[in-house]
Amino acid sequence: MSDSYYLKTKKQIPLRNIKQNLEREGIIIRDYGNDRFYAFVEGRSTRGVDFGPEKKGFEVRKVALANKADFEIMDSFFSQAMLLLDDAKIIDWEKKAVNVELFSDTQWIYDSFCRDIHILTLLMKNGKDIQSFGPHRGNCFGPRMYKEQIEGKNLDEDILCAYFEKLIQMTNYDFPEFGYGNVMKIGDNGAKPRIAKLLTNHNCFLAKYDVLLVPNTMGDEMPCMITYDILFDNLPQTWQRIDEFQAIVRELHLGKYREFQEMAKRNDCFEDFFGKTS
Repeated sequence: MSDSYYLKTKKQIPLRNIKQNLEREGIIIRDYGNDRFYAFVEGRSTRGVDFGPEKKGFEVRKVALANKADFEIMDSFFSQAMLLLDDAKIIDWEKKAVNVELFSDTQWIYDSFCRDIHILTLLMKNGKDIQSFGPHRGNCFGPRMYKEQIEGKNLDEDILCAYFEKLIQMTNYDFPEFGYGNVMKIGDNGAKPRIAKLLTNHNCFLAKYDVLLVPNTMGDEMPCMITYDILFDNLPQTWQRIDEFQAIVRELHLGKYREFQEMAKRNDCFEDFFGKTS
């Protein structure tokens, strides 16, 4: 769940003072302007934490799938603020008083994360696509992933929570050298443009797009279009699927890439797709 916590005070201490103290602890902070900030722990945070000014105090917002590292940021924020503000008090979104020690309660933090994972897997099981965004990249969760990774495996809560946490961390931190590559907008006759990814033979991080295109083997012909189902059913061995829609695409030997192009040509659905959706 996404929750906001508030620090109420009659005094005014610039948030930048707290920001500087957090940075000294190694917390990465992005400045969004107007005294609003986003904070995360490099290599550990799954979601990060937003904080900024609120009437008579500050707001700290954590979102669903926040992990222990994110709660540590909240703990540090409130602890630093209360050192600077002797009249400060913390309340939750229901205006109930909160003790700062809550944000370092390991069991409470773990239970919070597990509740989020439980809701997420229920949504996946019921055919929903869910996206979450972390410090560097997002994740896509859905029914295909549920069927392949969870269904029928009787995974206990600890294993399931550890799996999702490591997956989100891997997505955000393990592939910094992989960019997004060739992405474009396509559409005609006033139709809503679609975001298309052209799968050329180069390293890239494949995210979720409306359309996947593969250059034709003839070079001067229209590219072929494939779906994510077709792609994942024919994924080259050196490519690495991450979640419902995303993958790490690695440059192939020319012969292997030609095979990939031929597969796309056999399964081309360009005309069918644009005929049905334009």
